[in-house]
Amino acid sequence: MSISTIIITDLSFTLFRLSFYALPALLFAALYLLVLRVKNRKWALRKAFWLFLFLLYLLILADLTGLFFLPISEWSTDYILTPNFFPLVHANLAQLALNLLLMLPFGFLLPLVFPKTKWNFSKILLLGICVPLLIEMLQIFCRRSWDIDDVLMNLCGTLLGYGIFRLLHKITPAKH
Repeated sequence: MSISTIIITDLSFTLFRLSFYALPALLFAALYLLVLRVKNRKWALRKAFWLFLFLLYLLILADLTGLFFLPISEWSTDYILTPNFFPLVHANLAQLALNLLLMLPFGFLLPLVFPKTKWNFSKILLLGICVPLLIEMLQIFCRRSWDIDDVLMNLCGTLLGYGIFRLLHKITPAKH
């Protein structure tokens, strides 16, 4: 099998998975618009768009972190978890970068999906710690090891995403 065949197969499988998650996110965003219409409120297409992206992101995040495949019924004590509680001791630069990028959309999209919330550094910091900790704890049931590097880089990604949001929010004119 040639490398181009492998790349095309992998890309088509990735696009299939994305489309699989896009449908429920799109349906939920459409339901949001329908509820607004029933309540005789103005259409909020921009908010529905950000909601769609956020839901799509959360579904892909759950898939990438293995949370859709919790084999609780198959839990075995034979499986030995080797947690890493020491930051950056066994660090792999590519893994650190991927974990940073994994949570960047979270920090960026939160203020767009929930604009009425008064977002500040401390709220983003709290969510940036709690969400990765929750993911890491749930991954234990997926027979995956707990890693403090994942939590730290996910936190950095969340803060970086929020920082990008704040920067773009300051340099783009507000629409009234």
